[in-house]
Amino acid sequence: MSLLSVAYLLIAIISVGVTIFDIIQVRIHAQPKVWRILLYLAVAAFSLVLTLQQSQHFDDLVSGAFIVVMFICFACWQKGLADAAMIGGLGSIRLYQNLSGVVLQANAGGTLLLAQAGQVTVLKLQFRQSPTDLQSFLVDKMPPEQIQIVTG
Repeated sequence: MSLLSVAYLLIAIISVGVTIFDIIQVRIHAQPKVWRILLYLAVAAFSLVLTLQQSQHFDDLVSGAFIVVMFICFACWQKGLADAAMIGGLGSIRLYQNLSGVVLQANAGGTLLLAQAGQVTVLKLQFRQSPTDLQSFLVDKMPPEQIQIVTG
């Protein structure tokens, strides 16, 4: 087994651990984008089939398995509200104290949450819960005057 294969295995193990940690940390889950999950799972399945067909050495299997594991981690990543931060994606974790405000807008599907840093919206999440439910969760995490509920 090559050093690169060892690195792939370590990164895959760490990625699975971080994904499990994310799943545990999210308290209020945002509505997932089903097309995104299906796309990642389809790419993972396609990669698995190609890996099994084309691999001639153990190192080939390890690199292919790494790709499959990473796409499954991407598909399983949860978006929503955790105790310490808003999680919008792998590269979009926003600590509550770094946000200048949150706008909760009721719509037909539940509530659209817009997290703002200054005047810029840095995160959009769709929830099934009502704005008041989200506000009651957020009031413990940030000053109440930074939470605005918009109707209509």
